[in-house]
Amino acid sequence: MGTLGAFWSYENMGIHDLAANDFIKEVLLSAPYMIGKAQVSPTMNLNMKNESSLKEEVKRLRHNNAELRAELERLKQENIELKSALSKLQIKNKSQ
Repeated sequence: MGTLGAFWSYENMGIHDLAANDFIKEVLLSAPYMIGKAQVSPTMNLNMKNESSLKEEVKRLRHNNAELRAELERLKQENIELKSALSKLQIKNKSQ
């Protein structure tokens, strides 16, 4: 294994405690197979995936927010109507 073994033994390279550990492992372990190929970093792929996921999540949350606002307005209106009906009943009971 020789030199290749050194790349594969990332623990011996002192990188196992780094925050970018997975990215470094992927780069080092895929290096022998990447001859002549351009590599998109896994972080870039993850960011692209996360960006589209986040856009969908924002869209979903905005939709939910609109539904909740409509429900809130409906409940406010119902509350006004119930208070009015209660007030009318109280006035009617006082007059009897």
